[in-house]
Amino acid sequence: MSAAELQHGPRAALSSRTPVVMMRLMDETAVTVDALAEELREQEIALHLCGGPHGSLPWLAEDDPATDPITMLVPAYRMIEQPRAPADSTRIVPLA
Repeated sequence: MSAAELQHGPRAALSSRTPVVMMRLMDETAVTVDALAEELREQEIALHLCGGPHGSLPWLAEDDPATDPITMLVPAYRMIEQPRAPADSTRIVPLA
């Protein structure tokens, strides 16, 4: 799930006994992920962070064949999360 989803959803259920694995990409979400990681560490949540300057787990370099397929899913996930405009309820009836 995204950092925003964690902030507004299951975060309240986290404790020092709940491990959290976060992946940090080098994009516009990095600032949000860094801030959330800092907050979780201050609350002594068992955080395991991949990527970024404060990562605690090994992370492959950008443009690596092992990670490219995963990072290509990020734009698709963002598109899926975008709010959709309500469907037009106007019914078109052909004239006879």
